Amino acid sequence: MTDLLGALAPDQPTGLGTAMAGGKGKLNLDKTARRDADYYPTPFDATRAFLLAEGEHIRRHALPVWECCGRGGAIAAVLAQFDFDVIATDIVEDPANAVAQLDVLRALKLLGVPLTNPPFALAGRILDVLLGRLKAPYVALLLKSTFFSTDTDTRGQLGRYRAYGPPLKYDMTWRVDFTGGGQSTMNCSWFVWDRNRPEMMGRWCLLQRDGVVTPGTDLFTLGATL
Repeated sequence: MTDLLGALAPDQPTGLGTAMAGGKGKLNLDKTARRDADYYPTPFDATRAFLLAEGEHIRRHALPVWECCGRGGAIAAVLAQFDFDVIATDIVEDPANAVAQLDVLRALKLLGVPLTNPPFALAGRILDVLLGRLKAPYVALLLKSTFFSTDTDTRGQLGRYRAYGPPLKYDMTWRVDFTGGGQSTMNCSWFVWDRNRPEMMGRWCLLQRDGVVTPGTDLFTLGATL
């Protein structure tokens, strides 16, 4: 486990996200420690919005949903509210939330339909396991919107884009607050690969808190939901 935990994202200067996003925050070179094992629970609204958009398509695979980075049970709890059968695992065991210990990078069999918010530093490797080794028929990952935007192995994922094909992408119309601090500067998207819908792969959608933005909807009427 030690080698895997060491691959997670390093500490970052305080205020870096705000500065890069063009905000008024000042960059403080004193680094902010990353949480242990990159533990940043997924807010309820991010999962709920996605299930409103994709729930029926997930059910068509007739498999449990596998939350393979499930420490804390945040995503699993919302899945349960939507009446999904859930199998939750994580590199760190979490008995209080029915999360078994399993390093997804070493998984040898598919436990269900993978749906997770992976540690961003390991997302590409996890995708290799889920789509490459385990041949999952459906995968949904919550990632930075720019996941595929650069062309090197260390900063981008174009090789994986070519290998697995373009995903269905849901850009979220609000910034997901993983820390609870109320000042998130991170744009996130749900990336979906679904063998049942090859015609949808490569499509781009917008997701608001109550589901998919219908084409033709005026975004300026969304008001406080953004």
